[in-house]
Amino acid sequence: MPLLIDVFLLMFDRANPVQAGSHDEFSQWLCHVHNVVNRSLGKLVFPCERVDARWGKLECEQRACDLQGTTDLGE
Repeated sequence: MPLLIDVFLLMFDRANPVQAGSHDEFSQWLCHVHNVVNRSLGKLVFPCERVDARWGKLECEQRACDLQGTTDLGE
């Protein structure tokens, strides 16, 4: 069974290569490919210039949002 990333790569690799050089760039790429799918389904598209207004921007000081590498699930 293919992983989700494999499906993305098959669908978007050539026509819409992943843009992940920064958080902003990746957010815009995700919005763009989401709109590609929505257009193909006859659905409305989302205005990508509003991504930060809709979902907010990741704001962390001194790498405070980095994963801490714990496997403790609090169980």
